[in-house]
Amino acid sequence: MLFRSSAEMAPTLALPAGVDVARYQADLIARFANPALRHNLAQIAMDGSQKLPQRLLEAARDNLSAGREITFTTLGVAAWIRFMTARDDAGNPLPVNDPLADAVLQAAGSRAPADQARGVLDRKSVV
Repeated sequence: MLFRSSAEMAPTLALPAGVDVARYQADLIARFANPALRHNLAQIAMDGSQKLPQRLLEAARDNLSAGREITFTTLGVAAWIRFMTARDDAGNPLPVNDPLADAVLQAAGSRAPADQARGVLDRKSVV
């Protein structure tokens, strides 16, 4: 186990008493490994602009305020921005189902990744 306490594993969460974060993580990994699970990535990615602020950006702010790393949080945000460009690595179109798809795509543009991130995260509708 990499972490010793719930506070170390989920420092930005207000957990109810008795929640076993390590057990929850193990259950989640087992669920994702289940080939019978029919919840595909497109469903998970759907409406990402509505999920991103409270699930990743808020955690990033909390962690930065507490002096903690945000490496994996920024990786999640970067992956979402990359997905929102609506193209795969070969340039083929990807279906994006998000109410802010057009605005995010316009903010990202076809610039370098760091500039795409600045453009998207500068939008008040996203952050």
